[in-house]
Amino acid sequence: MLALTVMFAVAYGRPLLSAAEAAGSLLVESDPAGASVYVDGRLAGQTPLTLPTVAAGVHRVRLVRLGFLEHSRRVTIKAGIRATLRSRLTAPRAENASAQAALRIVVIDGEGAVNIIRQKTATAPVVEVRDQNDLPVAGVPVTFSISGSGASFGGSSTLTVVTNGAGRAAAAGLTPTSSGALQIGVSAAFQGQTAAATIAQLNVMTAAQAASASAAAAGSGGAAGGGGISGTTLSILGVAAAGGAVATARAVGGGTEAPALVTDSFMGFTQVFPPQLSFSAVRSTPPFTIREAQTVTVTVRYTAPADCFILLYACAAIADRGFAGCIGGTAHTGAAGSGTFTENLQAGTYNIALGLSTGPVHGPLCLAFSGNITFSGTATHR
Repeated sequence: MLALTVMFAVAYGRPLLSAAEAAGSLLVESDPAGASVYVDGRLAGQTPLTLPTVAAGVHRVRLVRLGFLEHSRRVTIKAGIRATLRSRLTAPRAENASAQAALRIVVIDGEGAVNIIRQKTATAPVVEVRDQNDLPVAGVPVTFSISGSGASFGGSSTLTVVTNGAGRAAAAGLTPTSSGALQIGVSAAFQGQTAAATIAQLNVMTAAQAASASAAAAGSGGAAGGGGISGTTLSILGVAAAGGAVATARAVGGGTEAPALVTDSFMGFTQVFPPQLSFSAVRSTPPFTIREAQTVTVTVRYTAPADCFILLYACAAIADRGFAGCIGGTAHTGAAGSGTFTENLQAGTYNIALGLSTGPVHGPLCLAFSGNITFSGTATHR
């Protein structure tokens, strides 16, 4: 489903091709098969792979398979013509084979965090999966596992998240339940390779205890990020001078106050016009604003024919319709009725765009549909 999802979620530089636009197709094969195919930086599937609708022009095609050297080519697509790319992947030299085959998990956020039980606040772990070329890998199932009974993910001790287009997975819904050290195991498996990491956090009952724990950590040099883990962020709490109030802060270049988790609601619709399944994507309203770069979790509920492929995007709020300023993109079936995805966003104002995939993947109910596909949802962020 993942390969199908991303294959039609992007039109390789643009969200969608209309029937009027010039397009060709692309066949990608590799020896051995099973290589991940990236077109213009976006995951399209695994070899052997046929992409039926690709915009005419020059595209960068990259083949990645763990245990082999990366292969990258520029491919010219001509309107109405199928281009073919065949590649024999090369294994690294014996002395470098183990290093080349390594799959790595890099902790981006959550290491050394202090969670407050009474305030029900916690730092969601965020990791990035990288391949032997130190590049992010999309479409990798990542499992977060809590040791003991100190916390849960919505009542469960495990949570599996598939990495997004940036190779990142965020464990949303972390809730601390008892005081003490918290160990979160992270594991990933992809193309026969596995990787693991551990994220250490601390649960305390009150904000005052959190402030004391953070002060102690700062005095001892903070949380250590050994084992090749980089990019970690330490969540601390400082006691405000005025009135003895306690303010949550993040140690990112200073003691600036960090907002609590916020859930913004939105709604919108997409107008569909048969028989070519053309549509006008109208952005969600109202837009939502985030104050710092972070991973945002978006949940969208929609009503659409079961055999439609629904595309969801987070977009900079620079337009009220279309896909200008949109990034990422995930695909979901109409039968599902909803979709949840995470996106790494910079500080700014955003809205959500809902669209449809290219015509060949839809069933008869979707192709015959006329009217509005309505949607609503939430965006959770700091």
